[in-house]
Amino acid sequence: MTDQPGSSGEAAAPPKIASAGGSMLAARIASQVAQLALFVAAARVLNPSDFGVFTLIVAVSNLLLLLASAGWREFILGWRGDENGINQALIFSILAGLGFGALGALAAFALAVLGFGAVISILTLILSAYVALCAPGVALSAVLVRKGAVGSFSAATIIGEFAGLAFGLYGLFAGWGVLALGASKLGGQIVNLVIVAAAARWPLRLTLAGGSRREILDFSREILASRIIGFVSNNASTFVIGAFLGVASVGYYRAAERVVSAVAELVFEPLRLIAWMAFRHAADGANARSDVIRRLTDEAQVFLPMTLLIAGPAFVGLAIVAEDLIVLCLGETWAPAAPIAVILAIAFLFLTPSVATEPLLTVTGRIQALPPVSLFNACVSVAVILAFTPFGAVSTAIGRLIAYAVAMGTSFWLQVRHARTPWLSIMRRAAPVYGALAVMLSAVFAARAMLPGEGLNVIWRLAADVGVGALAYVGSVALIQPSYVRAALLRT
Repeated sequence: MTDQPGSSGEAAAPPKIASAGGSMLAARIASQVAQLALFVAAARVLNPSDFGVFTLIVAVSNLLLLLASAGWREFILGWRGDENGINQALIFSILAGLGFGALGALAAFALAVLGFGAVISILTLILSAYVALCAPGVALSAVLVRKGAVGSFSAATIIGEFAGLAFGLYGLFAGWGVLALGASKLGGQIVNLVIVAAAARWPLRLTLAGGSRREILDFSREILASRIIGFVSNNASTFVIGAFLGVASVGYYRAAERVVSAVAELVFEPLRLIAWMAFRHAADGANARSDVIRRLTDEAQVFLPMTLLIAGPAFVGLAIVAEDLIVLCLGETWAPAAPIAVILAIAFLFLTPSVATEPLLTVTGRIQALPPVSLFNACVSVAVILAFTPFGAVSTAIGRLIAYAVAMGTSFWLQVRHARTPWLSIMRRAAPVYGALAVMLSAVFAARAMLPGEGLNVIWRLAADVGVGALAYVGSVALIQPSYVRAALLRT
């Protein structure tokens, strides 16, 4: 991205990594609590087939949102020029949101004409309005993060999510069915957008005049290409399962995926935003490319071990408790989703290195290398899902694990080739994580062997697994290398 001098457009110095990460983590925890509360309530009201229909419609609306978002957030976070570029990116986000929201509204009308029923048509219309509002909301959130106002961004997220929960719960108890879930998304986004716009206080000028348009659109195209490919890769399972196994299987698979993705968002979203802040700040002030690479290498050797330190116990621990967690939260009806969740938890662990890929490639000016690799990953994902899905939803999850393992390898390759990320050194630095995970697993299984099996309440079993595992992991890391924890988590 062009390094243009700027004054008012130049981002403020980012807040301390620990405080920024804590604020974003708090927002993600609140977000997941609200979303999971609604998900659990909906699972008690809706059957797997209803939930499967909702999942398919949401997948289509997510595609529209992907097209409407188009990398505006990433452009704003990575822009190193004057404020005109940010203003233009905000204008593009508004236009894109309105355009693709209108396209969704036309789709809702078409569904009604074709006889798909009022519920499906209305739900599509609601989610189209959500797309129209979400695109500028995402861009404005990036302005807040760029300014260092992470607390305001987090507060907007928390309030919006709980507003959405209130809308959704009201709709479920009022008998709206799946429309309640759509109302939750739209209502929460309206509240979020109002707060973010008020907090950003950006003096929006309704003009596209200036010299940044081409750079914005070129950057957006590169991001959008990789995101579309990633969307196909990540959502192929939903449509393929629906085609081969029916909407009930889609419901089970989506339920498992929702539980795992809740943990993934708690882990990855704060880390992803911190990566943008950390790598961009590391590159600020560097002139020669060699100096940029050197600074990014130093930053990567601290930040990337931190991602492994956090993601490792989160996903391995989830795989251990997934069965009890699903039965406890969703009920015995959803028990077939448990083995799917176990496999997906391990699969998501393979995505950990990818949180740094976009920031590194953007800062080094190599973002154009991402779409071809994303296309390769998508082809692998679709191929294995098509091969495995006819054997059942559990087999689909195994195929996804294979695809994510390949994606991890391509993330390594991109980062090493274009940003010279020293992954061998990073993996050595993360050695305490591997030992601590082994201790955690041993401690949990030893505790299970000592506790009564069938007679133990599922809540107590979950509490024992989580408590023993957390103590074993944290204690092991602190004992093996206490300086590692201080360097990774308390770094300023």
